[in-house]
Amino acid sequence: MNNKVATSFGIACEIHKVVTEKIQLDFADYNGSKNSAKLPLAAAYIINTDGKIAWSYVKSDYRERAEPDDILAALRAMKTATPAATPAAPAKP
Repeated sequence: MNNKVATSFGIACEIHKVVTEKIQLDFADYNGSKNSAKLPLAAAYIINTDGKIAWSYVKSDYRERAEPDDILAALRAMKTATPAATPAAPAKP
């Protein structure tokens, strides 16, 4: 609602009033906000367990989307790049 996630990632774009009038779509109503005429860009992210973006795909053309195979390849690459867990230290006698 109100593109909060898209805005926080910096991928929400304000739609000019001329455009919204031409296509006759009330973005503010669609977004659930009286004064929001924003749309998110086409985006996909892979976020590490530490909260950092490990992989991203962002396009201004809403018709272009990340390919599932590309997302899977990025996930596989992350899995192989992740160092193995450190073994526990031996118990002291």
